[in-house]
Amino acid sequence: MLKLWIRDNQTGHIHEYGTDSHDSLVLNDDGSIHYHNLQNGCGTMFPEEGYTFVHEDGTDPREDPAIAKYGAEPFLDIGGFR
Repeated sequence: MLKLWIRDNQTGHIHEYGTDSHDSLVLNDDGSIHYHNLQNGCGTMFPEEGYTFVHEDGTDPREDPAIAKYGAEPFLDIGGFR
């Protein structure tokens, strides 16, 4: 089972995807996945006003060796950190 963690870039709150009734994912034609909050319309596509994918402890997933090994970063819109 894959768990996704989302950080609200305005409040810093981190929650597990699927635990909020406003959670949704968008699959783009290029295969990338983006988080979208159905209540406020923000997501990982615009991290300056929305959200960022993180590890459960809030760290940047791009520092995970598995991301580098399997090259998953182009398919997951992490948002926010850079």
